[in-house]
Amino acid sequence: MSLTVTDTGSRGDFQPAPQGTHIAICYLMADLGVQDGPYGPKPQVYIGWELPGCPIERDGKSMPQMVGGFYTLSMHEKANLRHMLEAWRGRPFTDAEVAQGVKIASVVGKACLVTVMHKTTQAGKIRAKITGVTGVPAGMPVPAMTNKAVIYDRDTGRGLSDLPEWLQKIVRPEPSSAPDAVHGGSAAAALDDDIPF
Repeated sequence: MSLTVTDTGSRGDFQPAPQGTHIAICYLMADLGVQDGPYGPKPQVYIGWELPGCPIERDGKSMPQMVGGFYTLSMHEKANLRHMLEAWRGRPFTDAEVAQGVKIASVVGKACLVTVMHKTTQAGKIRAKITGVTGVPAGMPVPAMTNKAVIYDRDTGRGLSDLPEWLQKIVRPEPSSAPDAVHGGSAAAALDDDIPF
């Protein structure tokens, strides 16, 4: 292993999504398995949205800007994922819905409003951070989704090749990393069906 490191992960032309509130369409849901975090290892999911009103040029084509967030895969009453989904659908989950299991992958293809703020990293780079998600007001027109809908389920492996390369590296650690048994499992069981919107 080389101990020489370069900043190969960033593109010079990268522009973070603009600040403000935007119409967004969820196009990506990826079960990341168990990931280390500030509060210890926890199952995580990455949710990605396209912003149709914020076009950028990518590979010579005009495409919507994309933004996303990492969430602990939990429906505990204090979990950020639960708060975000409740704000999106406009009502809290009942105890019965949570006990039955919430099928979070059903939000893929659904529209919402996302609020984006810029945060500066310790390295001085500007990153777009989602600070709010809410439902689209009744009667507001929503454009069709541009990106292919992607759902990665760790249990079946379906969708892995459709993930962006940087996300594949999170899902599939380098061969020298800990055994994948730590990352396996039941987190993907929540990625199947419908959230009662």
